[in-house]
Amino acid sequence: SAITAGEAKNRVCILDKLSAFAFAASAMARALGSVGRVKAATAKVQSYVGAVLSDVAVHAPELEDAKSVEAVVYAVQVVAGVNFFVKCRFTTARGKEAYAHLRIYRDLKGNVTLTAIETGKSADDPITYFD
Repeated sequence: SAITAGEAKNRVCILDKLSAFAFAASAMARALGSVGRVKAATAKVQSYVGAVLSDVAVHAPELEDAKSVEAVVYAVQVVAGVNFFVKCRFTTARGKEAYAHLRIYRDLKGNVTLTAIETGKSADDPITYFD
C-alpha cells in the first residue's frame, strides 16, 4: 500500500530524530571511560597530589628528596569515580627539576589514592592513559 506525502515526511522526521539520538548516545559512550582534554592544574588537583605524596616517595624513591611538587596539567577519566592523570614538576633542594605523571583515583566518597606513576617524563611529554 502506498503512503501519503505527510506520512513519508513523518517517517523521515522520526528517522532523523533516531539518528540524532544514536549519535548522542555514541558520543556519550565514547566520553565515559576515555581520558578527557588536558587542562591547567587547579588548587583541587594540587591538593590531590599533596594527599598522595608519601606514596609517590615509596613508588619512585628518586623523587623522595623533592623540595617542592607542582601539579602542572591534568586530564580526567570518568570511571566508578574519577582517574586524574597529572603531570607534576618535582624540584630538588639543589634546584634540579624532574617530571612525572601520576594517576590518582578519587572514589565516589572523595578519597584519593595513587594508582600508578610514570617517572622520567619531560615537560613536553603528553598526558595519556597509562596503567
